[in-house]
Amino acid sequence: MNRNIYSYFQHFDRDHPNCRRCMGIELPNLKKKREDELRRELEDERRRIRESQDELRRELEDERRRIRESQDELRRELEDERRRRRELENKSTLSGIWSKLF
Repeated sequence: MNRNIYSYFQHFDRDHPNCRRCMGIELPNLKKKREDELRRELEDERRRIRESQDELRRELEDERRRIRESQDELRRELEDERRRRRELENKSTLSGIWSKLF
């Protein structure tokens, strides 16, 4: 028991040559815990990245939809304008023909 307590406090002595922690050697269960912790952190980071990508994808789709709607509206306006011009040209042509006839 005394030996375990002594080895526990040896971690605070940086010059201890036989200390596993000072030498960078981890016990297998500590290594497994650290790997699990790093794996969870990695998964959390991947999840955050996926969520941000999904959000950006939704924003992009919304923007594309708004652009398509505005383009459709502009096309309708252009078609309306073309139709009005044709109607005016037809009216002026008809009035010209009628004026020549009568």
